[in-house]
Amino acid sequence: MKIAHLLLSIALLLGLTAHADTYPEVVFDNSLIMGVYAKSEIRSEGGSWIENVDKHLPVSDSIFFTPGNSLSLRYVNADGGNWEAAIKYSRQKYHYRISNKDVLVLKLYVHSDKTTSKQLPTLSIRQKNRDSDKVNLANFIEDYNVNTWLDVRIPIAKIRGLDVESAIKAVVLHQQGMGSHHIYIDQVEFLPANYSKVRLTSPAVLSKVTPYDRNIHLQWQLPLTPSIRYVKIYRSEDKKTFEPVSIRPISMQGGLDYVPALDKTYYYKIAWVDYDYKESPYSTILEVKPVKLADQQVFDLIQRSHVNYFVDNFDINSGMHTPFRQQGKTVVSTNETGLALLALLVGVERGYVSKNTFIHRVKRVVDFLESVPEKHGVFASYYDGRKKEPIYMDARPNYSVTATTTMLQSLLVVRQFLQGESDDEVYIRDKINKLWDNINWPALVMANTEDVLVADVGVLEELTEIKPLGGFNESMNTYILAAASTKNGISSSGFVNNLNYEYNTQNSLLTDSIDDFDSDLLQQNQRQLNATLESDMKDLDKALERQNMLRDTVLYGVRIPFGELNNRNLLSMYMPFLTIDPALANTADFAFGDVLKSYTEYVKRRDNESGRGTRNVAVWGYQSETDPRAISRINPAISVASVAVDYQKGLQALLTLYKEYGDILLTEYGFRAWIDLKNQDVSDEYLSINQASVAIMIENARSGLIWKLYREIPEIKAVQEKIFVQSSLN
Repeated sequence: MKIAHLLLSIALLLGLTAHADTYPEVVFDNSLIMGVYAKSEIRSEGGSWIENVDKHLPVSDSIFFTPGNSLSLRYVNADGGNWEAAIKYSRQKYHYRISNKDVLVLKLYVHSDKTTSKQLPTLSIRQKNRDSDKVNLANFIEDYNVNTWLDVRIPIAKIRGLDVESAIKAVVLHQQGMGSHHIYIDQVEFLPANYSKVRLTSPAVLSKVTPYDRNIHLQWQLPLTPSIRYVKIYRSEDKKTFEPVSIRPISMQGGLDYVPALDKTYYYKIAWVDYDYKESPYSTILEVKPVKLADQQVFDLIQRSHVNYFVDNFDINSGMHTPFRQQGKTVVSTNETGLALLALLVGVERGYVSKNTFIHRVKRVVDFLESVPEKHGVFASYYDGRKKEPIYMDARPNYSVTATTTMLQSLLVVRQFLQGESDDEVYIRDKINKLWDNINWPALVMANTEDVLVADVGVLEELTEIKPLGGFNESMNTYILAAASTKNGISSSGFVNNLNYEYNTQNSLLTDSIDDFDSDLLQQNQRQLNATLESDMKDLDKALERQNMLRDTVLYGVRIPFGELNNRNLLSMYMPFLTIDPALANTADFAFGDVLKSYTEYVKRRDNESGRGTRNVAVWGYQSETDPRAISRINPAISVASVAVDYQKGLQALLTLYKEYGDILLTEYGFRAWIDLKNQDVSDEYLSINQASVAIMIENARSGLIWKLYREIPEIKAVQEKIFVQSSLN
């Protein structure tokens, strides 16, 4: 059977599941790396010129509207020449769609004294591969002046040639007039025309500052005032002169500030900031002195920050993880909620999260799952957290077996962890048992087979057969769960029979594995699917064409049984072993603990040899070997998560990333999704698979907590004793 093409879906794991350090409607507020803004691109021709470094706009850390920098545009307008500067929308997981009721707002500082308003650039908005009509900035400035920050407000309705259904690619500035000029641009964002203007009369509340080496963790208490948009952080070395160092969105209950030195005392205060950037009265001043951390304390800091990502990013109604914000919807992810529960459980064990907070979150999750649409007990990948309706991110209305696997195995681990007799814990265990027993695994077996499971269940019966599961990947977890079910299970033969094989699904990609999601491309693929669905479904007999994964190869002096990773990275190979203890995962053909160590060594040697911007052997873990956009991006989670496979390699990578790049790579939510040392760029987002993998694998390396809980689940223990040889599961 030929599998119908599984289309691209939003990146929530390896490509990018969650919140950035700012809002999705913000195009630019700060560059995370000083020097140049890599998410900009300039073009010039003729006698015209715009200052740039490798086609990127320079960054100013001396003149800015919001701390700590702005974009510098120094340009020469020549007759017959032309230039343009694109400020790209940089979110990977969510592309902002404008509304005719929005206003494009930016802050402008004219540094060249003789520049008139008519010599300011024009502006367009780029969508897909076309620009809107240009508008003159001067027409939207009420009181033009130089050497001061000007407020530019452009109603979207005034910009012709826009498609409100298309994602924003960039805000583009264009040459206008003649002469040499210098301006600064900051805080480029789309805002509603009407927003709360309640005055901020009460002082901000800074409740605590805690030193972790040169990272200072600030915590605040936000009131429910609708006009608060940002938290502004001020720092001083003498308690007299305070400088603004950063701003944080109100979705965050705290933030990290990286200080210049260890041997000084620092003082902090904060202010609330409204939509017009007017500040509240300052908070009280708190004092802190940095304390150097030992290596194991750095472990704590890294693990705690990654857990904290899941503490903040959830829907209050459902308890589910929110991968991104979307206008008019509260999108929650089944797959990522499963990862979140394991990370939060680690937080409870380590004392980062209160058990009471965890229990209340889990109660909301199980109640939500019990009330949403499902099929054969299988959940959709995404739901609207308020309406409890499935949200289909790809072209096909599916329920995801793979996402359900992640959720259910996590819930079973939670059930094993919460063994108390309190009303809440008994309630949670009962709910988990109902969800677990509700999955009809035989109904998920592909037609004309005995033990091949499908990855997705179509809403319509004729679309139920989409993709078979198999191979050395997260399918392993699915087959274990299917065999572990005592009510509606299948034979454990499915694990062994499908372990060494991949199926003919070369045009498909697992959900949550794409680094850059293009919503416009998704719409195009939806149309293509509608046109080809009928012919695809008529040729389904090729879907069970199996390809043996065994490609015994020696690369970089390391024997790797499945050959090169190709379109996968090492983190995807680790995924089954967030829960499965690799030391116990021995089959007649493989000792998976040894296989993982071999692949870890191979990837490290490969990445070290290719270089791409670093000469440090401890910095490795390239995001992609095939995507030209990501080929030099180092995903810190790849090397750091290896701590549970090869402790010394993982520890060395963790400490090096922290000490060498911690000031730009580590935040209160853990490591950012990637850093590109070759192109001087860093992601402004976090991915759920990264944050969970780091938090969980550090804990597995330290205590084996998740591995122990998983193998002690009675149903799982019985299956592992059947499929793994010489296992000691007691």
